[in-house]
Amino acid sequence: MTRLINDWIKDISDSIGTYEDDLISKTGMGYLELASATGNISKTDMNKFVDDLKIAVIPVTTGLGVIGRFSQAVFSILEHMGFNVFITKNTDVDGIYEANLHEADILFMADDDRFIAINLKENIVADNSIATAAGFVTAAEGYYGNLAGKEVLIAGYGNVGSVILKELKKRCAIPFVYEINKEKYNKIIDDGGIPIEDKGSIVDFDLIIDATNAGSWIEPGMLKDDVIIVSPGVPVSLDKDAYKIYGERMLHDYLPIGVATMAGMVCK
Repeated sequence: MTRLINDWIKDISDSIGTYEDDLISKTGMGYLELASATGNISKTDMNKFVDDLKIAVIPVTTGLGVIGRFSQAVFSILEHMGFNVFITKNTDVDGIYEANLHEADILFMADDDRFIAINLKENIVADNSIATAAGFVTAAEGYYGNLAGKEVLIAGYGNVGSVILKELKKRCAIPFVYEINKEKYNKIIDDGGIPIEDKGSIVDFDLIIDATNAGSWIEPGMLKDDVIIVSPGVPVSLDKDAYKIYGERMLHDYLPIGVATMAGMVCK
């Protein structure tokens, strides 16, 4: 996963309601509805899981250590969804032990390389990269409409972009991929995508799912005026001037959709 920085997530705890309002206005779904839709769980069952399951968020200090306010941000998202959630006072293995003492059903924890949720009783693991890709495709379908037969551009073909392509294929969309690394083109084709290398072709697409991590590479004039951008990529790809033009048509967050979808994937 892309290692988050404090500036990107510092306001999540205070602004989670505003983020959800934006999600609802664009997709018709809040976080619980998105989690249930992506996880193929009925709303009734999802509400039951929220009432019954206890979640522990465990700070992890390995590698570069704890990201400032990360645990608090994850806690705030899950609490906003209605879960019984707590942050362990201890870290790492001792945090896992503490979570077990408090009879947690699900653990959320991340190091430099991976962010996962584990359902201890059902032996189910959700990876944030996979959950984020699936959640944003579900959100894209809510925002744009039925994707069957529609041409969709994926920007970037890393861990998240490759899962996005699989999710689009499930929905019978026609996935194009803008990727600057031509060594990935054979894999894109093998996976059922259509690679494009001309940045100028981006303007042809009505829906773009941006999974890049370069930041500020999209400038004014590169996109249709009425484009829909769904962006799990971090940092934001729109430069300051492009954001003024296209920002209102972009669905983007640094953490909530991925965390909500992870919860849906391990609620069994």
